[in-house]
Amino acid sequence: MSYATAIDMKARFKESELIQLTDFQHDGTISDSVLEAALSDAHAEVDSFIGSRYPLPLATIPENLTRLVCSIARYRLYKDSAPEHVRKLYEDAVGWLKSLANGTVSLGQVVEDEPAVDNVAVVYSRPAVFGDDWSNKF
Repeated sequence: MSYATAIDMKARFKESELIQLTDFQHDGTISDSVLEAALSDAHAEVDSFIGSRYPLPLATIPENLTRLVCSIARYRLYKDSAPEHVRKLYEDAVGWLKSLANGTVSLGQVVEDEPAVDNVAVVYSRPAVFGDDWSNKF
């Protein structure tokens, strides 16, 4: 399941910017295949953080992941020439993902594969060989 699509990118960013970043054919249109490739790379980057804390694939996609993936994909489309505000959004996204990985923030989903911790020690032993009646004789 994808966190973001080309439609999400088109809804969040200006058409002229996306044409500039994806139109390698110079036909004046947004290349969905270029957008999808950038989104796939961003998706993998996000999964590398999420996978350390949550089982993948996620059952539901929180809206903030769509925003983060779009910001990361946009930054990646710029290659080495991202404007400062685009770079800042990328760094904010990665910072949040690092916080997610170390447990400072959460996706708001229950992690089912973590065992419950009671902090109770349990000791098992064999039954007594000699009862109290034997120990009184010594």
